[in-house]
Amino acid sequence: MLVLSLIYLKIAKWLNITDNPVGRSSHTKVTYTGLGVIFPLSLLITPLLVTTTPPTGPFFIIGLMMLAIISFVDDIIFVKHSIRFVFQLFALVIMVIEMRFGYGILGLLPIYASAIIFGIGVINAYNFMDGINGMLGLNVLVTLFSFWLLNDVLPAQDGLPLHFIDSRMLFAITIAVVIFLFYNFRATAKSFAGDVGAISIGFIILYLMVLLLLDTKNFAYLLLFIVFGIDAGVTVFYKIILRENIFVPHRDFLFKKLVHIAKMKHLHVSITYALVQLAVSLVTILLFRNLPISAQIGVLFIGIVGFTTIYIFYRNKFTKKRHEPPIDKDNELKAAYKRIS
Repeated sequence: MLVLSLIYLKIAKWLNITDNPVGRSSHTKVTYTGLGVIFPLSLLITPLLVTTTPPTGPFFIIGLMMLAIISFVDDIIFVKHSIRFVFQLFALVIMVIEMRFGYGILGLLPIYASAIIFGIGVINAYNFMDGINGMLGLNVLVTLFSFWLLNDVLPAQDGLPLHFIDSRMLFAITIAVVIFLFYNFRATAKSFAGDVGAISIGFIILYLMVLLLLDTKNFAYLLLFIVFGIDAGVTVFYKIILRENIFVPHRDFLFKKLVHIAKMKHLHVSITYALVQLAVSLVTILLFRNLPISAQIGVLFIGIVGFTTIYIFYRNKFTKKRHEPPIDKDNELKAAYKRIS
């Protein structure tokens, strides 16, 4: 992976694959982008490390490669949102078809529809992270660590780890993310993941989460990406209410407000988000693994309400009033003088 990253950066320099800062960007210097191509490539290389069966299903790999290709093209030349949406929709459709939901055809339709809608939200939420140095990599690393604990370390009800996914997949992605962080977790990033990296890793995390939910039937595990999920979800909902284009780059996310208004450093914001998510994930894994369905929904509901409340509090604290007219102190003084006289 390290060799691939070096090769890619040479190609990015040669083809001038860069992210140029605009008015609402969180970076101020031209930065190479698209290094996240090593995320999907890590899963293509993994089967070559051993002679056994591939660690994932073929439909998932096909969907991942489709998303990676169209997203990489978008990193080089602009691709219309509608075209990218079609690719995302098709990739999610073939992914859920591969899943073992275990219901009849009619019962599957609402489940498929819900999974696809949820999936579109998840993969695009991960795309929002790329822009604050370290945010994407650290949050993904925390989530992968949680999956590893459940998959290979902590015992399930039968006394053995879950093994809901091949450990080689977790290992390969983790190595790729650590290498990406080597270039991205800096005061001045050497490269961003790009759409190819953010969309790909969002799709991979979604795949792992759905497998975990199917294996455990524990919806409380959705808390494993609640911290950024609330930030992205409520921000998008807020912009929809205001009838603003959610695809236009903006600074309405709380983590961007912490950088641009609270003047926190990129790395400090990324570390804060990752540590909070790590704490929530550990509590969820250690305390809520064997809950009945009613308790799972209750825990999830409390988590969503709690983090939404925290989000709204800090968002209001660091939000400048929109369209506020400038104060003309001279006119105010003249008006006050007239009222006195």
